Amino acid sequence: MKTILYYLKNPGLTEYAAQYQNHGIDELGAYITLDSTIFYPQGGGQPADQGTMIINDQIIEIHHVRTINNEVRHYTKQPYSFNYGETVFSKIDTSKRWLHTRLHTAGHLLSNIMEKIHPEWMAIKGHHFPGEAYVEFKSKQSTNAIDLEELNQKINHIIKSAPSLDTLFISGKELQQYCPNLPYAIPEEEQIRLIKIGDHPFQPCGGTHVSQLNELKEVQLIKAKIKQDRLKISYHLA
Repeated sequence: MKTILYYLKNPGLTEYAAQYQNHGIDELGAYITLDSTIFYPQGGGQPADQGTMIINDQIIEIHHVRTINNEVRHYTKQPYSFNYGETVFSKIDTSKRWLHTRLHTAGHLLSNIMEKIHPEWMAIKGHHFPGEAYVEFKSKQSTNAIDLEELNQKINHIIKSAPSLDTLFISGKELQQYCPNLPYAIPEEEQIRLIKIGDHPFQPCGGTHVSQLNELKEVQLIKAKIKQDRLKISYHLA
């Protein structure tokens, strides 16, 4: 059964009552599934949420979350079994979610600014984990050195100007009109969420993001490493 993802349309929801569906064990351990969830499953370069669930007065720690075959699996430290349809009160770790959210948005902003002022570089990968965040780019035509200080100043100038971050839900069939240069295909029937920072182009993204860019406060670019046609820029939140 496909899990309803409440964090997509309401990322500020940190507590929620869902219905228990099933349990199981896979290579990652014991897990619980629900009809809907506020927990973000690891993916798209963003770490999974952590938190707790309360079922029949039992407090259950959720230490990892993944999506497998459209089913969101909430991993527990031991197996649990409850009756189908029982009410589950979920609560995510808000401090970790907020850090992951800010790091993810910062990665998108970095890729937007880089592609605007250095169009020879195209973002191909984002990794938004605390302590190891980076965006990787691929060169279209050259591998000139990047002025990291100038790039950092532009990013923080935009953060202070506080542009909004807009979201849009479309079908895969409509994707071409919003993202004509997307380097990968998405099935036409699939529902997609796009994000847009200020006047930058829309980008498909299923992660969590801030609503106003000034919530990032300040981003610090740590280093830029070029190897052949690849550039990796590491960053953290100052």
